[in-house]
Amino acid sequence: MGCSGAGQAHSPPPDVILVVVDALRADRTPPVAGPPTLRELARDAEVYERATAPATWCIPVLGSLFTGRWPSFHGAERDPDDPTAVARSIDPGAPTLAELLRGIGLRTAAFAAAGSPMSAGKGLERGFEEIVTLPPRADARTVVTAARHWLEHQRGPVFAFIHLDDLRLGSQQGDDEAVDRADLSIRYASTGGMTEPRLHQLESDYQRRIEGVDRALGALIAVLKEEHRYEDALVIVTADHGELLGEHSLAGHGWPPFEPIVHVPLLVKRPNRAGAGEQVARRVSTLGVFATTLRSVGIAAPEDAHARPLEDLHPVWVEDVDRRGHRARAGYDGELAKVISLNDGEREVECLYDLGSDPGELAANCAFDPRLPLRGALASFGGSGRPVWPARPRVAAAHPQDGSPVHGAP
Repeated sequence: MGCSGAGQAHSPPPDVILVVVDALRADRTPPVAGPPTLRELARDAEVYERATAPATWCIPVLGSLFTGRWPSFHGAERDPDDPTAVARSIDPGAPTLAELLRGIGLRTAAFAAAGSPMSAGKGLERGFEEIVTLPPRADARTVVTAARHWLEHQRGPVFAFIHLDDLRLGSQQGDDEAVDRADLSIRYASTGGMTEPRLHQLESDYQRRIEGVDRALGALIAVLKEEHRYEDALVIVTADHGELLGEHSLAGHGWPPFEPIVHVPLLVKRPNRAGAGEQVARRVSTLGVFATTLRSVGIAAPEDAHARPLEDLHPVWVEDVDRRGHRARAGYDGELAKVISLNDGEREVECLYDLGSDPGELAANCAFDPRLPLRGALASFGGSGRPVWPARPRVAAAHPQDGSPVHGAP
């Protein structure tokens, strides 16, 4: 008699809850710090101490989380020929996490405020049966309330993606107007720079917003427990990127790949709390969220995906196209060695940083031994073949968005 599997019971896949908190720095979360809900979740989760985002701003990072590919391979990054445009779209040939999970029977839904990357029309929405778009700048409580209501009406396994962007915006001192912090950097550069009062305002405003996000996460975890979904679920809380709060005289993200931008939190609560409380010091890329999720539900990652499960050794890269259309990349060797490479189309500058002796990345070594293995590995990564995207004519930006000085940059 053949092994047909007849009569065997197959357990359903676990729920997958993926929360991305826009602009959340790693040093504001466990194990370094963290408000109550994140500390409580950390007791049930694996905490990755050196998680690194694959890019410095939201669309390319979410493209990587959803496809398991580095940004220049999935395509949803700035176009070097037209960097003033928001971004290209995800390669239509790259299956998304939502499409793959929906294909095995999970109900899929995304929750975000209007104006978030999910509403940018760049392919991030592919595979979601429902996209619940809240009013512009809806706070975390509002977004999570919508997710709670949806979860309460589901009966089978689900994939819920929740994007919270409370932390992305900041306020000037004495001004209640919420603006992108990168814009604050540009304003400050022409009006006295990063003064102590401005630094204090950045920090206090940021911390206040974290507390609101944490309360909303508490409400989300509460409904998962009320609906008896928490124990068996894969719950992942991470960030698309971090945020500069005055380091290098800058605020915001989308600048060169310094650690406050690319070092992000990553908490993974596995089904039945496997690995609960473990702190993983090994450097990982959040690209691994894609493969980790697929392994948890029992399906194989696409053969051409780059992502490996977080528990497997894998290279850690960061790559981006900046606001002028220039390519930036970074690579890591272990926990401490880092090379940043910037290419303006005419020349390439590479600088080595020792994150152990120079955690602030202020002492760039731009004359390091070219035989360094990390340099060769980064060059190999940068030189490997990419998909060819349709060329677009270059359009000069009327107001360059990255004109302020970058101290310590290559």
